[in-house]
Amino acid sequence: MDTRFFLLTCGTGDLDQSALTPGRGAGARVRIPIPAYLLQTDGRTILFDTGMPDFCYTGDPRALAHEGEPDPPWAIPYGGAADTIAGQLATLGLRPPM
Repeated sequence: MDTRFFLLTCGTGDLDQSALTPGRGAGARVRIPIPAYLLQTDGRTILFDTGMPDFCYTGDPRALAHEGEPDPPWAIPYGGAADTIAGQLATLGLRPPM
């Protein structure tokens, strides 16, 4: 039985620290990686924690902003087509299921 585990890098996010530590750090910004994970075992491929939705990779810094939220929004996504799940799977020679 062959088991393989992959860490996929799905861009980064610039977040208000209070989104990570509720009640603390409001207004402070932190840049964090956006991971996703792929497990291949027993002839199955399992993808979990799938990063950000595709609309976050358009270059719009307000892609994750709540309606009426002032600048800067609580989270600013950074990444391109290669950082989407489809882009990350392609680096492994895989495609998302249809």
